[in-house]
Order: sequence, then structure tokens, then C-alpha cells
Amino acid sequence: MDTTSIVTRTRALLVEHYVFPDVAARLDALLADRLAAGAYDTAATPEELGRLVTAGRSTATGRENVGGAPETVALVCGYLLDEPTHLNTMHDRDGPGRRFWSPGHVAGTPFGGTRPVYVPTAGRTFSGAEEPAYDLQQLGRVVVVGGRTGGGERPRRASPCTRTWRRRSRRAGR
Repeated sequence: MDTTSIVTRTRALLVEHYVFPDVAARLDALLADRLAAGAYDTAATPEELGRLVTAGRSTATGRENVGGAPETVALVCGYLLDEPTHLNTMHDRDGPGRRFWSPGHVAGTPFGGTRPVYVPTAGRTFSGAEEPAYDLQQLGRVVVVGGRTGGGERPRRASPCTRTWRRRSRRAGR
């Protein structure tokens, strides 16, 4: 595997497409420094290279996200779409459906609806992280890459528990 070519291409893509140019410049410099220092030389597979590149870093991906609110999903989608867009409708058994739309305006500078976006997923991508990946993929806005998600894109409703149930749940290790 030619890690030098892969990292060099990744750096170019960051500089060209990353939503925050100042962050892209810092990431580019970091990748260049680590490449020159041989930090990626031991990678034999793309997975190993990915772990080495992101080791000790905070990454904005859906790979470890296990949930979120539908309103937050709509807000995040608003940064990646050019106009208000219907994302989904949640139907309750005992009431009318609730429609979720991306906002027409977001704070700061939106990424927009034309530049390429890749959404990494994995087995721990769950619920509120699955929804934007699915919604935006179905709209043709993003390319989802990575592993199969956890399969939990469904809303949850909080329910009060009795004191006895809570105590039993703790003893059971839950």
C-alpha cells in the first residue's frame, strides 16, 4: 500500500473541499508533518492507516455516534443542503405524523449542497447518527462509506420507571 500517495491525496482533498479552510490548512500541515516523521509507515491496510491518521484526534464522523434528536439532525442537514428539504415524517400510533425539514438558514457559513460529502459509518453508528446518513444518501447529497450501522434509526420516548425497576436494573449491570 502506497501510504505516501494516499496521505498526499487526502491532504489535497482536505484543502480543496473541507468546510473550514483554516482547519483544513492545520490538518494539511499536521498530516504533512506526521507523514515526514514516518507516523504512517507501519500501515499495511487502509484500516490501519485510518487508525494511525486519526489516533489521538477528534474526528467529526458518525462512526461512534450513538444517537441524537431529530431536530439536531435537521439542523446538521441544513448545513449541507441549499434549500429547506423534507427529511422524514415520524408517525406515532396515536397521532398525526411529525414532519422534519432542514432549515432554510443556518448560523455561520453553510457547506452548501454541491461540494462532495462522504459520511463514514460503522457498527456503532446508531439512531440519530444513522438518520442524517440515510436521509442525505437518499437525497443523493452524500456518499456513505464504511461499515454497516447498528440499525437503530428510530425515535425513543422517555418513560418513567419505578424505583424498584431502577434498583433491579443497576444490580443486573444495566
